[in-house]
Amino acid sequence: MKVIFTGGGTGGHIYPALSLIEKIRQNCPNSEILFVGSDRGLEKRLTSELGIPFVSLDVQGLRRSLSLDNLKTGFKFLRALPQSKKLLQKFKPDIVVGTGGYVSAPLIFEAAKMKVKTIIFEPNSYPGLTNQWLGKKVDRVAIVNPEAANYFPASKIVRTGNPRSQEIYEASMQENSQENSLPKVLIFGGSLGALKINEITQQLISEYDFENFKLIFATGRRYYDSHRDVLKQLGQKENVDICPYIDQMTQLLPQISLIVSRSGATTIAEITALGVPAILIPSPNVTHDHQTYNAKSLSDVNASILLPENELSSPELYELINSLIQDPIRLKEMKEKSFELGQRDAADQFIKVMKELVDEKAKKE
Repeated sequence: MKVIFTGGGTGGHIYPALSLIEKIRQNCPNSEILFVGSDRGLEKRLTSELGIPFVSLDVQGLRRSLSLDNLKTGFKFLRALPQSKKLLQKFKPDIVVGTGGYVSAPLIFEAAKMKVKTIIFEPNSYPGLTNQWLGKKVDRVAIVNPEAANYFPASKIVRTGNPRSQEIYEASMQENSQENSLPKVLIFGGSLGALKINEITQQLISEYDFENFKLIFATGRRYYDSHRDVLKQLGQKENVDICPYIDQMTQLLPQISLIVSRSGATTIAEITALGVPAILIPSPNVTHDHQTYNAKSLSDVNASILLPENELSSPELYELINSLIQDPIRLKEMKEKSFELGQRDAADQFIKVMKELVDEKAKKE
């Protein structure tokens, strides 16, 4: 099977694709894979580290407000169409998979026009502009949340879950259980970091000692680089570990007793794959507040605590973390509720749909 994956910008658009690629490599080692993304996102570095062939397209996102930048966006999209067509003609994929982000638009559009089998992945309850538009053109739309079905043609929808869930779960089966030491609490704001969470966590580390748990704080690369000196100093405190980014989340997450994070779709998939108790702080800067909907899917069943960003303070966050860590019964209940929501065969389900589409075309030929 020859597959082109396209998507990028943030981890939420990249990690599901990487999970699928890993599973395809395991089950179909003779498959040919190509990743098409942007030079500006995480995808170029991550694919390079995993030995995945990578090609970039120079495109940019559409601004929701009136802006002259949207003229530039349109120009770059139109310029990327013939580049995408040439790429498709050269690689001759059996199927093209879009995992989100503006960079996926020209290639998916051109592939659908050329009658190449196409599938896009929508992890959120409310789809972004790119996927809403592409959903009318592709063969299938793979969703996680039932609410997303309202925005796509019913005949195209398949509910697979988030492929990242399966990768996290299977990796946890190979990890040693947490050593008999202090519980570990992970605070991070997604692949790019989150300014408000970073500022509050920095205050928290300055103001409190950590006797009951070990704190792991991932800031995001941009924030770490601009605050390197103060972060290095804070990182010298006992039971505090500060890093710019977590490359090996599959190895770390099984050791975590409590996570404090944004509530992006891929983060939710990772949390529920293992049933990690969570304090979720939705980003207020996303389309139709979809991170709040993501967080509520857990908090409504007591699998997590939803903490709005405008209520976030270092005293409240410390007290909340400390009280949960010292309440193993509640943590156990949260873990069980979260685990019930996990979709631990999502990559298998997604690849099954891919193979069905490829076989469908082969029969017609």
